[in-house]
Amino acid sequence: MARQAEAVKRLQRIEGHVYSLRKMLEEGRNYPEVVQQILAVRSSLDGVVNVLVEDLAESCVNGAGSNEELKKNATQLKEVVGMIK
Repeated sequence: MARQAEAVKRLQRIEGHVYSLRKMLEEGRNYPEVVQQILAVRSSLDGVVNVLVEDLAESCVNGAGSNEELKKNATQLKEVVGMIK
């Protein structure tokens, strides 16, 4: 898929953010501040899901690849959309 690199970069940033969250808890930071950061991570993860779904949808719409590949992508897209509901 075309946008995997973008998804990986986003996940690397999230990984750093989660590490910082652990440090915040270890340092005894107040819970509202920690929860706010957890919600930011959750939102960032939603952004990764959006990138993946958009990439999969684009591959289906653009018709790139063999008929078998298109069927596989369409099946994966249906599965992913079902998970999001």
